[in-house]
Amino acid sequence: MMMPIQPAGLNPLPQRLNAHGTAISNTIRQVAGAFCTSLLLTVIADRTKSQLQDMIPTAAAKGLTTG
Repeated sequence: MMMPIQPAGLNPLPQRLNAHGTAISNTIRQVAGAFCTSLLLTVIADRTKSQLQDMIPTAAAKGLTTG
């Protein structure tokens, strides 16, 4: 998806501003990637915590212990 977006965003810029446009584009891509990664990990951690909390009473009822 980035292949068509990059030229589409840079084509309207004058030649003298191509370096600045590329720098901004790369910065935005890095920040968005970091944000999305942290968001995904937060969702995964929350779901894992939720699933474990649901499993603990079931394990205790079956006589399974952690120690």
